[in-house]
This record gives sequence, structure tokens and C-alpha cells, in this order.
Amino acid sequence: ASSEFALTDPYLYLRYDYSRSTIGTSTGVNKGSGQQISGQNRLKFVVANRYRSPTSINYWEEFIGYRWGGDALAFNINTSFRVFGSWNVGLNFLFMSHGVNDKWTLYDYITTEDYDSTNAEYNPIQQTPSDTHYSGNNADNSASDYRNAAYNLSALSLYGQYTLGFISFYGQGDLIIITNPGNRKENETIHDIQLTVGISLKF
Repeated sequence: ASSEFALTDPYLYLRYDYSRSTIGTSTGVNKGSGQQISGQNRLKFVVANRYRSPTSINYWEEFIGYRWGGDALAFNINTSFRVFGSWNVGLNFLFMSHGVNDKWTLYDYITTEDYDSTNAEYNPIQQTPSDTHYSGNNADNSASDYRNAAYNLSALSLYGQYTLGFISFYGQGDLIIITNPGNRKENETIHDIQLTVGISLKF
């Protein structure tokens, strides 16, 4: 049996764009201090994995690091019993809640008391704690307008395998429930049942 609990910071894996130089000013405030500009495709801690099919090649971007990335709360419990060389059966439950910040969210600037809105060249330095966060998103320009709820995933899985000589039969059933899909509370809850069966040969 095993269990896991994880809570990740909303801005984990989201970083500045350091391609701009830092220039000092007479007031001691820095200009060009690493604000990431909306629309820039910075991979940050995301990698594009390539998947090939008979007719095409597809790329799927995923976090380098924790599976669910930042802005997530995850709980997983698993229990199983195995008779080696004969059979096994197991039960797994996963609950994952993910906030509105995803792998394409930009770590944009935050206002401070030193912010000068009349100076177009001035970009305030990141401050923590912050007052206001202006969150951009490379994959969804309107994300900050309509994402209003945490996305919740619940999955209950029952799996097993039976081995007879060099042949193994295996199967798995999954009950999946998703509330607030797309991080929108207006979206209806999704229910799905997935069944997987197969045979493997081992020589």
C-alpha cells in the first residue's frame, strides 16, 4: 500500500524572461528587470514530447518535474496484493485539484508602491508578497477573464493480472469524474468509465 499528498505553489515552474538587461536609474530603481512579455513562447520548465502515428507527428507539452505542475493539490492512495508469477489485484484512488495557472501561464509583473504608470519603459521588479498579479497566458489570451474555479479530477481504478505460463491476462476499470472542466464553474461535470483489457506473451 502507498499514499501520496502534494501541494504545489501556484507559480512553481513559472519564471521570468531574463533576455532583457537590467539598467539602473538615478532613483535606484531598475528598468527592464526581467518582465516576461505576453506572447513570448518561453518553454520555462515545459518540454515538448514528440509522438508519432502512422500519418503524423504530434507534440505534447508537459512539465519537467512534478506531474501536475504548479497550482495543484493532489492526493493518491493505492493498495494491491500480488502472488508473484501467478496473479495480482489492486485498487487506486486519485484526487487532483488544479487552479487556473497552467503550464502556459506567464509570471508577469506585479504592482508595487514604486510603480510609475507614466513611464512606459519601467517594469516593476517582482515583489513578494504582492498586491496584484497580471497573469498572461501564451495558449489562452482570455484565461484571466473566464477561468473562475479550480478543476477537480477524481479517478477510482480497479486493476488486475493473471499469469498462466507464458501468457498474462490483464485488465483495468476506471471511473473518472471531472468538475469545473476547463477551470470554469459554468461547465457541466464530466463522468466517464474506461475499460482496458489485454494479453501479453513472455518467452
